[in-house]
Amino acid sequence: MELPGRFRPRRYVIGHSELEIRSGYGSDRVTSLMFFGVLGVKLKSGYDSLTVTDADEPLRSEVLSYIGVAGRSSARRVRVFALSEHSFVACFTLVIREYANADDTDGKLIYRS
Repeated sequence: MELPGRFRPRRYVIGHSELEIRSGYGSDRVTSLMFFGVLGVKLKSGYDSLTVTDADEPLRSEVLSYIGVAGRSSARRVRVFALSEHSFVACFTLVIREYANADDTDGKLIYRS
């Protein structure tokens, strides 16, 4: 999935394992990626555009080993998303919503894993 616009990590809550990456800086439309149950990340401070795909098997295996769940029964529930520019997020759920503006609280659901 190719998402246009500048994106930056906005919020990372360690205790609740949540990560939000958000676009819309300087534009009306806002796209929010909310990762839940985050187990590991490798991020840049910003992206000019963002591509989000399921990681291929070599990257998935490497990330599962890195976060210490390789070989565990819970590993099959972990989703590893490859992001632009050699970044990744290992989590349980991803929700992508699009908002009309930064103050909008009722965004349109684009994707849910």
